[in-house]
Amino acid sequence: MYLFTISSTSSISPTSSTSSWKRTILILFLLISLLLAACGGNSNGSGSATQSPIKIGLISPLTGPEGFIGQAGLKGVQVAADYINANGGILGRQIKLISADTGGDAVDAVPALRKLINIDQVDLIIGPTSIEAQAVLPILQQSKIPDMIFGGTTQLDTLVSKYIWRPYPSDSELGIAMARYAIDKGYTRAAILFASNESAQTLVAPIQGAFQRHGGTIVANISVVPGQSSYRSEIEQLYAAHPQVVFTQVDPQTGATLFSEIKELKGLGLPFIGTDATAGSDFVKAITPQVATQISHYAASGNADAHRPDRQFSGWERKNAI
Repeated sequence: MYLFTISSTSSISPTSSTSSWKRTILILFLLISLLLAACGGNSNGSGSATQSPIKIGLISPLTGPEGFIGQAGLKGVQVAADYINANGGILGRQIKLISADTGGDAVDAVPALRKLINIDQVDLIIGPTSIEAQAVLPILQQSKIPDMIFGGTTQLDTLVSKYIWRPYPSDSELGIAMARYAIDKGYTRAAILFASNESAQTLVAPIQGAFQRHGGTIVANISVVPGQSSYRSEIEQLYAAHPQVVFTQVDPQTGATLFSEIKELKGLGLPFIGTDATAGSDFVKAITPQVATQISHYAASGNADAHRPDRQFSGWERKNAI
């Protein structure tokens, strides 16, 4: 979760905000590799079998409006795979990465996953995202192939499975963190400006609920359709509500248009609190480093749990009786 303060004096290096998706997927992939190594240690197969590659499938939106999410994840996985392979693989076995593009469409995710399972015969699956998760959960469960879903959709909050894990905090927790940041900053009037797609909209209710429970008022809740040529009407609606701060999540292409028009029509100064989707270098580059200043509130908190949002969530919830 990051704070953008749109300001004419803003400055940020496009390379200093490496995508959180890339870092997260890389770390996740290394952890998965340890799991595979542990499983492989119990194998008593033939020599030729142990030298066959470990096939890992990545299913994610690699194209379309949500393609920036999948591309960042793919880069992180590829970096980890290259590192592992260059250092002898896992118990002598190389990693073979096989990707499948969902296009950000739950319907297209089904054949993409079936290909990974039935044709490519992968040993482990990474993905899909929140966008496609519900559509493919039954297939994943039936396949009994270990899977790591990346996405915070609240629809997975009650998922119990022997084969499927979600190593990400739920959007319900992220929403609380964003509301907490705004409240701690003294903001009492906030607007919500989120993309209309499901992966963004799942965050709206947790943010709104947490902010209102602690005295805040949501003065506007605006959905924007990704990839439009102009957002002037949405901007006018936003500023007419006179918020002190705006909670937001949009993709880089939409952000580029949106913030360019905000700068042109309203000038700079209104702060925006963004999600992890707005934390990457692709987003900063799209809206330009001169417009975006991103500050991680965990890094700035100055305590031992600065990089442990799970502890900050639980501590703040106890203190404020959420």
